[in-house]
Formats: sequence, structure tokens, C-alpha cells
Amino acid sequence: MSDLKAKIVIHAVDQMTRPMRRMRDAVTRLQDTVGQIKAYNKAHRAMLEHKRDLVAAQQKTRELAIAMRESGGGTKAQARAFRAAREQAARLKQTIASESEALERMRRELRAAGVDTHNLTAEQARLERKADRLTRTMEKVNRVQAGVKRTASAMLAAGARVGGAFAVIGAAMAGLGRLASNVLVRPAAQFEQFRTVLETIEGSSAKAKASMDWIQDFAATTPFELEQVTAAFVKMRAFGLEPTHGLLRTLGDTASAMGKPLDQAVEAIADAVTGEYERLKEFGIKAFTKGNQTAFQYTDRNGKQMTKVVDNRNRAMIQSTLEAIWNEKYAGAMQKQSRTWKGMMSNLGDWWTKFVNMIMDAGAFDAMKAKLASVLDTVREMARSGELKRMAEEIGSAIVSTINVMVALGKAFVAVGRVVMGVLRGIWWLVDKITWPIQKLFKGIELLSDKLLSNNVIGDFIGKAATALMAGLGSSDAQRTLALNA
Repeated sequence: MSDLKAKIVIHAVDQMTRPMRRMRDAVTRLQDTVGQIKAYNKAHRAMLEHKRDLVAAQQKTRELAIAMRESGGGTKAQARAFRAAREQAARLKQTIASESEALERMRRELRAAGVDTHNLTAEQARLERKADRLTRTMEKVNRVQAGVKRTASAMLAAGARVGGAFAVIGAAMAGLGRLASNVLVRPAAQFEQFRTVLETIEGSSAKAKASMDWIQDFAATTPFELEQVTAAFVKMRAFGLEPTHGLLRTLGDTASAMGKPLDQAVEAIADAVTGEYERLKEFGIKAFTKGNQTAFQYTDRNGKQMTKVVDNRNRAMIQSTLEAIWNEKYAGAMQKQSRTWKGMMSNLGDWWTKFVNMIMDAGAFDAMKAKLASVLDTVREMARSGELKRMAEEIGSAIVSTINVMVALGKAFVAVGRVVMGVLRGIWWLVDKITWPIQKLFKGIELLSDKLLSNNVIGDFIGKAATALMAGLGSSDAQRTLALNA
């Protein structure tokens, strides 16, 4: 429960970061605008400097032109200086024109941002003060937020330490369970399924066991997996073909030589003995039928084209002929494949599966099945008595309650966010209301000082006062005063 509380607190604190992000964005925008004002002032100063340089260059050009005219054309040095001054003036004009366009563009951007471009110094100071106020407010809120978050994180860390040991034990148990399931139970269950299928095919458990032993020995010495061999064996039995008298080995050699799955070779000969020869093409044989006779054409080991004719009504003749053709062409292919890396890995896997099956046949699998049967009986009894249904209803009710709690928490977070936003808006409004009269006062003083300085009112007043004072003094006194001042 303490972990849940801590997580709720952390989530609530995180929700408070949204208005904080908006405040940071506002500060960033203010700082960007201040930066634009500074860039404008810098560019304006540069343009003024270039204008002064242009005036100097034009003055120099005029002076050199007069000097050259008076001297009847002037010297080469004067001509070079004149051209240099004229070129400098032309470059300065271009630079000033570009700077003027850039300044106008910057002025439009500032006006779009709500900046009074007629008094940029005052606007810059105003924006910097506003950004400073917001920054100080954010710092205070951040300190409170960080403190709350540290406390909640400490609560979570304590909970994690308590649950850590249980997590390790649970992981170990889960690992052992997966090991038993994948390494032991799955192969044993697969063998049990194979034996069940073979019992159905063979008709008795004794015959099924003998067939299973034969399949394991065959798979352990061929490049095919046990599951592939078992599937081929069952399919051959179902088609009425005998796998244990050499036919499955012939089909295995043929499939290995042609790089085909064993199952395809089984289906090819199963189709052929019933008069379907299309699949034989995949294994190097073409069939041509005329009446009751079918000719099998193939290429032998020496590359010679060969033909064998069979009575297509005789299943045994078709099987033995195909078996002879394939033995002649592909005998020993499985043995060669078994000596490859892939073949040896397949054989090793078959031996491992056989070893695992020995372990489970020693009584472990029967014991596990007995326990599983007990669990199944318990579940059936719970279903019969209605306990399973009640448990399902309780779990469903708990899920619904959890969803309702989550929805309520979400609504609470929204309400908290609205309250925080209301408080921040109130602080913003109060700060603006407090600073507005002060800003107006300084604005009035600034306008008054600009007015006085621009109209030279103070200078006129001082001049008139000095005149009156001189008149009050005598001419001799005035002269002495002037002499002293001098």
C-alpha cells in the first residue's frame, strides 16, 4: 500500500510539470524576444557605423576629385586612391542596403511579438524583468516538487528492497520450471504422443513399443529428426507400405540426395503405387503411361538415359521398381549427410532426446502425470461445486474495482492539475496587478524626461535664470563674475 501511495504522489508531482513546462516555454519566448532586441540593436549600431564610413568615403572621393581636377588630372597615386575610395563607397552602400532590409524584417518580427519598436531599450528592460520574475517563481516550485519526489522515491526504494528477495526466489523457481518443461516434459510428452499414434496404427502397445524402438535407432543414425522419421513411419503404415524392410532407408537416401524433406519422398511413392506419378519428377523420374503399362525414365549414375516398364495394376511391382531405381542412383546418401556438421548435430539431438526419454521413463513422467491428474481432478471438482465460478466472479469484480479506482485517480489528477493551474494563474494575475502601476509610473517618468530633454526646457530655464542673475549684479560685478568664471 505504501508503494501505491508513493507512486500516486510521484504521478501527481509529474502532473504538476505540465504548467511548469508552460512557464518555462514562456520564459524561453521572453528570452528569445530579448535576444531579438539585442540582435536588432547590434545590427542597427553596425549600420550606423557603416553610414559614418560611407560619409567619410564620399568625402574623401570628393576631395580627391577636386585635387585631381585642380592639378590637371592628378597623379597615378591620386587616381588609385580615388578609385579605392569610390569602390569602398559603393560596397558600403550595398552593405547598408542589405542591413536596412534585415533591420526592417527584424522590426516586423518584433512588432508581431508585441514589442514596441519605437522604444526598444524600455521594452528590453520590461521583458527581462518579466522573465526574471517567472524564473524565480519556477525555482521555488521546482524546489518543492523535487522534495516531494525525493520522499516518494525513498518510499519506493524501501519497498523494492523488501520485495527483492522474493523476486529472486520467484525467478529461480520460474527458471527451474521452464527447464523442466522444455528439457524434460516436452520430449516425454512428444514420445507419449508418438506411442499413442503407433498403438492405433500397429494395434497393440507391444508392437507400438517395438516400432518406436526401431524409429529411434533409425533416427539416431540418419540426418533426419526423430519427429520427421516418426511422421514418415506413420504415413507409410497408413498407406500400406512397410518401412522396416528397407523402403524407409531407400526413401531417406533419395530425400537426402535431392535435398528434400523425408515426408515428400514418402508421399511420392505412396502416390505412385496408386497410379499418380506427378511427384516422381521431383526425384528424377518421368512416367509415361499407355494402357496397363507405365514406363519410368531416369538417368543413372553414369549419365545414361534408362527406362523401366511396369504393370501399373501391380502395386508391388511399382514399389520394387522405384525402390531399385532409387537405390541404384542414391544409395548411401543418408550416410554421407550424417557425416556433415548438420547431420552430426541432428544425430546428437536424437541421442539426447532418447536419453531424456530414458530419464522420464524411469518413473518421473508417470509421477508428474499423476500430480497433473490430481490438479485436473481438483479443478473439475471446483467447477462441479461452483467454486470455480465464484472465483471467476471475484476476480472479475476485483478487475472492475481496479478500473474504477484508476478512473477515480485519473479524475483526481485532473482536478489537482486544474487547482494548480488556477493557483498559478492567480499568482500571475497578482504579479501583473502589483507591477502594473510601477511600470506606468516609470513609463511616465521616462516620457517626462524625454519630453524635457527633447524640448530643451531645462536648458532654457537655466539660461533665463543666469540672465536675470547677471542683470541683478552690476556691470562691474558681472565682469568680475565672468572673469572669475573664465
